[in-house]
Formats: sequence, structure tokens, C-alpha cells
Amino acid sequence: MKKGPINLIFYRGEWCPFCNLQLKAYERIRSDIKSAGAQLIAISPQTPDHSLSQ
Repeated sequence: MKKGPINLIFYRGEWCPFCNLQLKAYERIRSDIKSAGAQLIAISPQTPDHSLSQ
């Protein structure tokens, strides 16, 4: 099943200020990404429990 293009982001974790700024910037344009037919996927070595604390 084809779902279209993706925007793939790698980030280190919640402890990284730059990564947090990057994720917030992508969050602001998430609707534009979706409108273009793409998906936003973020990958981190951090566990989901810690990622949700921001």
C-alpha cells in the first residue's frame, strides 16, 4: 500500500534544546505537510515515555 512521501526527522531526545525547537517548528507546519500529501515521522533513541514529557 502506497501512502506517499514522508518527512523523516531524527532527534536525540527531550534533553536537547535544539531538537525541541526543531520538533516545535515541524509541529507548526504539520498541516502544510499533510496538505501536500506527506507524513511527518520523527525517530529518536529515547523511549516514548520520556518523549511525551515535553
